[in-house]
Amino acid sequence: MKDKTIEKRTVIKKVEKMEKEIDDGEDIVWINFPYSESNLAVIRSSLKELGLCRDIRISFDENDIFIQKDNFLMEKENANNY
Repeated sequence: MKDKTIEKRTVIKKVEKMEKEIDDGEDIVWINFPYSESNLAVIRSSLKELGLCRDIRISFDENDIFIQKDNFLMEKENANNY
């Protein structure tokens, strides 16, 4: 599975599902994909296309790429109100 190449539509579909779970009240959601430089590029491109570059965390090791989003991040303008 390590060398499996992912398609952009697969990434977009999974990220949209992840976004729906957050909207439905989940506090934290994540997905993972097999690591490769090309997969990382597809993921970054997909997130950019969806306008989610700043809202989602990407981390990776030699085996996996993890995409995480949580409700604990606050926008800067909202954080200044506290």
